[in-house]
Amino acid sequence: MRIIYYSENLVLDKPTAAVLGYFDGVHKGHAAVIAAARQTGLEVTVVTFLQHPSEVLQNRSVAMLMNSALKEEAFAALGVDNLIYLDFAAFKDISAEDFIYDILIAKLRAKYVFCGFNYRFGKGGLASSKELLEICKKHGIEGICVEPVLIEGLAVSSTQIRKLVENGEMGKAALLLGRPFSLFLDVIHGRMLGRTFGTPTINQKLEEKQVRPHFGVYATTAFVGGKALPAVTNIGVKPTVGSKFVTAETYILDFTGDLYGEKVKIDLFRFLRDEIKFDNTEMLREQIFKDSMIAKSFFEGYASCPNMV
Repeated sequence: MRIIYYSENLVLDKPTAAVLGYFDGVHKGHAAVIAAARQTGLEVTVVTFLQHPSEVLQNRSVAMLMNSALKEEAFAALGVDNLIYLDFAAFKDISAEDFIYDILIAKLRAKYVFCGFNYRFGKGGLASSKELLEICKKHGIEGICVEPVLIEGLAVSSTQIRKLVENGEMGKAALLLGRPFSLFLDVIHGRMLGRTFGTPTINQKLEEKQVRPHFGVYATTAFVGGKALPAVTNIGVKPTVGSKFVTAETYILDFTGDLYGEKVKIDLFRFLRDEIKFDNTEMLREQIFKDSMIAKSFFEGYASCPNMV
């Protein structure tokens, strides 16, 4: 997959099927739009923004389900050929028609333009999928609006998934995402207390714009050396020993090694318990072992029934 940051002199070398959206989470609804574009037989070009529109238009921060690295991994897995990043601030005042003709047709050589059912674009976000189809037809290309993906009667959306993650409902979130909710962050130095407990952990600082999973302990996997290893992760502020920021602290079962400075992907499968403050570190040590055994039991069951949540 080619990753391209839009510039004025950009012109793609082949006709494409353009797919429009912000795609936070790259969930099952997004996957359906991309799958429809792949049916054209043309190169699939995802057109998205570096910033969430609300950050620019409303000066409002939005908690993201994924950072750019996870988003790019998800797009590549779905067979996207080109990923085009646009600077939203530079395009927010362009009309809907100019966006389609000057950018999608003239620059990205779009023959088809795909969007989701709730897509809005153009100056002020005033144009909907209906206007997109009309403008595409006017310029001799095909616009296609893909119907929502419904799960348990509800349309899959990033907003819905954020609420599930914030509530610790990782099984339901995975159902809508099509995969477990993930973190992909640098491993930083902690206080190294885990080593003294016999449970060495890796610490990762959650990004400022990262959605905050419900504080507590989760059965997780950590991707190390290309393998998904069973683990247990505490999301929160470590109330027993204290932390100045929100961290993901992960004990990778039966693993020894130095991961400082590396980026490690953590998949969150099952919420186990709330984060609590213990009276002393010995009680914390005992609880880590208990959590580890519960996580190990979960993954033994998961191996025999991978669709369990």
